[in-house]
Amino acid sequence: ATGIIQRHGQPEIMMANIKSIDLLSHNTPPEPTGIDWSKNPSEYRDRLVKVNGTVRDAFRDEIDKTWDYIQLQCDGNIAYVCLKSKGGEVNYLHKLIDAKISATGIYTPHWGMRRMIGHTIYAMDWDYISIINPAPSDPFNVPMLNDIGDAHLPNLSQTGRRRICGHVIAVWNDRHILL
Repeated sequence: ATGIIQRHGQPEIMMANIKSIDLLSHNTPPEPTGIDWSKNPSEYRDRLVKVNGTVRDAFRDEIDKTWDYIQLQCDGNIAYVCLKSKGGEVNYLHKLIDAKISATGIYTPHWGMRRMIGHTIYAMDWDYISIINPAPSDPFNVPMLNDIGDAHLPNLSQTGRRRICGHVIAVWNDRHILL
């Protein structure tokens, strides 16, 4: 390959601007590696990995609408799968919440340049996401929020979907409420 390699943002990130590539040979692509979260995850840096986990959140980037993010709970750790958006409405993202999925992509432990999210897996596209168990059909068939103890509060994002009953005391932007 010919081109220019330069630092991008953070000192440990290098980017290549490739002008041309000459294919010398072609082998079978490597199988993705499963991440053992009990080890130091940085040993998987820039490698093709495959993770299984429960979707805790899924959203479109609020600044760059061409990117979607899936927050996965994997063996007590949180990882984010980043991939190009399908475009249009985000309903397909919301339907993933509480599903168990498998995701394949390039792992990086860096905290991002704009979005400080931690363990990140960059999937090539939606073909690298597969649903192992779909989300429950009734999103309200979940435990009450008051059923969790104080010990869960520091890791609230790992407790999964919860429901709550109360009185609405404020509404803003037509979709946010305060109970």
